[in-house]
Amino acid sequence: MNRFKIKKLPAKLLHKYLNGGGAFTLFGLITVLLIISVLSMITAYFLRADRLIKEHCCSELAHSADEACADFENIFRTDRVTLSMVASVLVEEKFASERAGNFLDMFETSSVISSAGILTAKNTVVLKTGESIDVSGKISYDDEIKLGEHISGLQTPVLIADSGTVIRNYIPVIRGEKKVGMVFAETDPESIARIWSPQIYGGSCIFCVIDRASGKTVLSGSNDSAAFDSLESLGDSELTRQVTEGTTGFQTVKVPKGKGRTQTYFASFKPVEIADWEILVMVRKEEALASMQSFSGSLYLLLCCMTAIFAIYLALLVVAYRHSVEYAEVKANVDVLTGLRNRNLFEQYCAGYDSTGGLVCIYIDANGLHELNNTRGHLAGDQMLRFVADELKVAFGDDTVFRIGGDEFIAFCRDTGATALHAKLEAMNREIENNSYHISAGVGVGAVGINIKALIKVAEEEMYEEKKRYYERIGAEMRNKKEEPKDAEA
Repeated sequence: MNRFKIKKLPAKLLHKYLNGGGAFTLFGLITVLLIISVLSMITAYFLRADRLIKEHCCSELAHSADEACADFENIFRTDRVTLSMVASVLVEEKFASERAGNFLDMFETSSVISSAGILTAKNTVVLKTGESIDVSGKISYDDEIKLGEHISGLQTPVLIADSGTVIRNYIPVIRGEKKVGMVFAETDPESIARIWSPQIYGGSCIFCVIDRASGKTVLSGSNDSAAFDSLESLGDSELTRQVTEGTTGFQTVKVPKGKGRTQTYFASFKPVEIADWEILVMVRKEEALASMQSFSGSLYLLLCCMTAIFAIYLALLVVAYRHSVEYAEVKANVDVLTGLRNRNLFEQYCAGYDSTGGLVCIYIDANGLHELNNTRGHLAGDQMLRFVADELKVAFGDDTVFRIGGDEFIAFCRDTGATALHAKLEAMNREIENNSYHISAGVGVGAVGINIKALIKVAEEEMYEEKKRYYERIGAEMRNKKEEPKDAEA
């Protein structure tokens, strides 16, 4: 059984190809590097654009947080200045006096979001009309007087009836060195949120003030369904930590939406100086990036198109490379003139046999090639070699016929008997002579224990004997060809 196998690309050929025909390989390498460079630049540009958009969003949210802080501080500081004036009047006036009531009324007139009253030690509140109402269970005088001048967290309203919770700004009334009461302003957080709400991103952001001590929302304003009443409900421990520590910053927050889904927000936060509060402004990532959505879409499209173009180009390059490798393989393994397998494959074939049992070697030489080249030219000589090669392929097939030298051929076949082999050689020789060409052939029959080099040597010597007889018969001098045959591919 024939054990001959053609290797796809021998190491020797690959080395020759990469070093001798390496222009294509170098071009391919440069192309791949170019593709990687262009895609890297596009990706870097896209990432930079995305970072700039995020920085722009951070700047807008931080500006809104700064505005909110300034507005809140102004609201409560203005109230505190007016309340201090009322407290200074109450040092000399009775809480239920007409003059005290006028000052409370003046305060309410100047403040569009607050109502004022006087908290007494009896846990009653004196109104601007002079009336007193019991606020036990709603306000604790003892607790508030201990805190002195301060702003409360969310408390139950006593002056603003239609509000759920209120914020109070307290100023003590001091007669001598004794605190005798507290004048306070009661503010509805929702009123503050209605008056001031950041209008960035079409007013679709979440705006809130958080009590750092409790993590509860003091007031909020939002058209977003993700409005929340505490930091805990956001489910972001890092944001909770930073807010409760009173830091200023910007962060990406993923808010739970139920069923394992989340919504990404950009959040900016900043502490309020007048109280233990933190301003938090948040906007959906989609809203923040909406202004650049068309740009991002175009960039994505460009990236996809260029990737597709480069992928197609790379695929074509790979196909071309494969074809060039296949061509190089054919060129390295096939004799260009005759189409037969060349000496390279001949040596590979021989390397596959340790023993030649059942193998026959036919060594053929084209007689008169030198004379034909000298008298009729090399084209005539090439024509003769092609004809001899074609007859060898007809007789012995394509796989085991080799051109190993300028006019020398070797064919291998299985031992089918001397009579059958002789008939095949006679038929081939007759066809060649009918076209006025001549060959000399030697046959070596293998046996177990005989290596292939010895087999070829036997066939070669018999061929030379036959060639000698041919030249003696035609009365010509035989050229000395007893040297190593050279590889000739053309």
